[in-house]
Amino acid sequence: MCPDYLDNRLQFMCGGGETGRLVRNYSWKETSLGAPHEWPECIRTAVSICLNSAFPNAVYCGDEFNLIYNDCYIQIAGNNHPDILGLPRYRAWPESWKQTQALFEQVISSRSAVNAVDELFLLNRYGFIEQAYFNYTLSPIIDASGKVCGIFNSLMETTDRVLAERRASLLKQFKSASAKFDKLGSAFEEVLGPLQRERRDIPFAALYETDKHGGFNLKQVTGELIIETDRLESALPDVIACGKPLFLKLENNNVFLVPVIQGEFQVIGVFVAGLNSQIYFDDNYRQFLENIGFLIGTTISYSLRREKDKFVSDQIKYNEDQFQFAVDAAGLATWDFNTGSQLFTGNRRLYTWFGFPEGDGITLRQALSRIATKDRPHVEKALNDALKFETGGYYRVEYYILNPEQSEPRLVRTTGRALFNDKNEVTRFSGTLQDITAERNTLLVLEETNSRLQIALEAASLGSYELEPKTGKMLCTAQFLANLGRPADDSFAYNDLISQILPDYHQLVSDTIQKSIAERQIYEIEYAVRWADGTLHWIEAYGKPQYDENGEILKVVGVTQDVTKQISDRKELERAYEKARLSREAAQFGTFDHDLVNSRMEWDERCRQMFGITHQRPLNMERDLINGMHEDDRERMSDLIKHTLNQEKSNGDYDAEYRTIGAEDGKTRWIRAKGKAFFNEYGVPLRFIGAVLDITAQKENEIRKNDFISMVSHELKTPLTSLKAHVQVLNRKARIHNDNHTSASLDKVELQIGKMSTMINSFLSVDRLESGQIHLEKSEFLLNDLILQQIEETRLIVSSHKLFFEPSVSVKIYADFEKLGQVLTNLISNAVKYSPQGGIITIICGFRAGQAFVSVSDTGIGISKRDIGHLFDRFYRVEGKYTKQISGFGIGLYLAAEIVRRHDGKIWVESEKGQGSTFYFSIPQSVV
Repeated sequence: MCPDYLDNRLQFMCGGGETGRLVRNYSWKETSLGAPHEWPECIRTAVSICLNSAFPNAVYCGDEFNLIYNDCYIQIAGNNHPDILGLPRYRAWPESWKQTQALFEQVISSRSAVNAVDELFLLNRYGFIEQAYFNYTLSPIIDASGKVCGIFNSLMETTDRVLAERRASLLKQFKSASAKFDKLGSAFEEVLGPLQRERRDIPFAALYETDKHGGFNLKQVTGELIIETDRLESALPDVIACGKPLFLKLENNNVFLVPVIQGEFQVIGVFVAGLNSQIYFDDNYRQFLENIGFLIGTTISYSLRREKDKFVSDQIKYNEDQFQFAVDAAGLATWDFNTGSQLFTGNRRLYTWFGFPEGDGITLRQALSRIATKDRPHVEKALNDALKFETGGYYRVEYYILNPEQSEPRLVRTTGRALFNDKNEVTRFSGTLQDITAERNTLLVLEETNSRLQIALEAASLGSYELEPKTGKMLCTAQFLANLGRPADDSFAYNDLISQILPDYHQLVSDTIQKSIAERQIYEIEYAVRWADGTLHWIEAYGKPQYDENGEILKVVGVTQDVTKQISDRKELERAYEKARLSREAAQFGTFDHDLVNSRMEWDERCRQMFGITHQRPLNMERDLINGMHEDDRERMSDLIKHTLNQEKSNGDYDAEYRTIGAEDGKTRWIRAKGKAFFNEYGVPLRFIGAVLDITAQKENEIRKNDFISMVSHELKTPLTSLKAHVQVLNRKARIHNDNHTSASLDKVELQIGKMSTMINSFLSVDRLESGQIHLEKSEFLLNDLILQQIEETRLIVSSHKLFFEPSVSVKIYADFEKLGQVLTNLISNAVKYSPQGGIITIICGFRAGQAFVSVSDTGIGISKRDIGHLFDRFYRVEGKYTKQISGFGIGLYLAAEIVRRHDGKIWVESEKGQGSTFYFSIPQSVV
């Protein structure tokens, strides 16, 4: 609305609220602009737009750029309103005129607008020079003749946002460093690192540590500490006593002292933050500094907890002792890398190892050419990372050196560090190489332990949060939400958290937070939550309440970590130990565990009993294990253990039977042992574990049974031989008298006598095999000849099946002709038994990978997967409706397997139920 008294020529000044009234009442005739009704039309239009705009605008017009602005500009003007209205620009804002003058001249000369985003201006609005940031546009006001008669200024202050983003970035750097330090000393001396690079909010800072005598030690300083140190340090006890931040006004600078708190409420230091005199010290500034103090305390607390952790401490001490021993025992090569010339220099050992003349610099390209191809990528990456300031300059890598003058590659570990100047430029990069070729196997376990320890120290995923207890609002990081199984963009409040926590923990969580607020303490709590997918997770949370200037709770800030795996693993391990203990007790198993790296052997009580040992002294493999065996078993078992510890030959599998002689009771026991050896990536055995079972009673029964079978077999063999002779005599007489019926009957009798003789011979073979009386009589022959002979013999007595042989090229082997013939006879006989009449039996032989092999295939009933694993066990027979009428005692395949094994060969079967079977055996093509 325009006042009634306003001249029609001044209608452009209508509206505008408070500033509109001030503009209408201003004595413009006293300025270079003159009376308003004489102003150019373009100025009038610009002023009208400005006054009635809902956005901060200003118009600079006339030769001196007199200032006219609207109501939205009042907040920007601060305490200068309304005094600056109508003043020339250089008088309205003299502190920034030099910065603005060039912009005005650019707009006028180019007759085009200029703009900027988040540009800094130093303004005096509240009695001090203040940093203020703006998004703005300066546009020329052009009259009808084309003359620039003023400048239209649209602007928006972004100071709060710029400061908030900058501070949030700095807080993020402190949060990222929370898992960096594993020692209290290094945390106190390096935790202020982010303030070395970002000083706009905290131009200088200091960190004091309390000592046990009540004093303070200055641990770290950033920026230039130009303050009254005596007065500052005299205020430190007050901060410790009250445990609250303290604002301190000094002669040169103001500082803000924040207590560094660890655990419940233990003040372990003071963070001194120098205040930027050009930034208003409001609640946001204060809270920002308190947050940094809290993060410093959190970082130091985590470093102290890691350092004091007993398990980690013990492992680190052990590993350091082992590592130091290895370092002292090894000669080191030294190196120095010049980043300018890109040359390595070092001591004589460096040149010798790499195979270059001593004294000449070694280029990076030359050095890499002597490093194994597979190692070059990670060597180059480690080198490049070390030359970056952000990594701290640390360099550690292992690789193989391939010196053309030496036959064997040399495995080395190189360690070093790059040093940087204040411009983050490398000033020196040097270190050492250690030859670890011989020690590699010994150090593998140590390195694996160190690696796991390092992962454990760095892998903790911490999520942070801010909670407003009065409103329930929460500001959370993506990791915090991830710990609750929620997406990173999920909206989240305290009620959502409580809804995920199991009801049993609701009261505990609420009471813990309320107690923390009431007692002004940091809290620590564990509780269970339910994810959206129904899974249960455990959360470990830490929090610290923060208060306003009146002592009222403002918010709670803290961190969380998903500790589900640690708790689950602990419970699962307890269950597994209990289950294993019950299983061992029920089965009367004993267990053994041999640490081959450290030469330690652990037996449980049951295992010791089986060797007749009652003491609990340390055990030794040679003294207690090998010498504790029966003298007839020692050599065999020693060879078997060596075989087990050869990964290529055994894959670490161990299965044995042997006798022990009790060390203290002298009692003989039969033991069944099964175990597994574990190897490193190079095939070196690290550990050998397993279980033992006392089978003395079973073995004694088995010996009695075998003795009985042997005795019966011997007793039956003589009368059968006599009976066969009489049948043959009778058969000849029947043929002489052309008594075909009698002859045919006697042929069948003779066939059945032959089958019975074969069965008895099999029993006798088992007896001789187990008593060690079967010896191989090896000779050189063609495998084809052996197969053809067995086929011809089979065809004499088998007419119900078709036998096909696919001979290979001449494969000459060195083996026992008769016993391999027995293997073939058993395999062909089985194929006949378990396939229908008229079935086809195919025999193939050949040579591959240094092994001669034979396969026998049939089209019979096949074998189930359950039975395949037991086919070669003694007396094992497949049970089923199709096998009940098939004769046999489960001896043939057992004998075949033993004969093949004594030739250092392998025997196996491939079959599917109803699809026939193929039996294979292979033996090395040995040299005579």
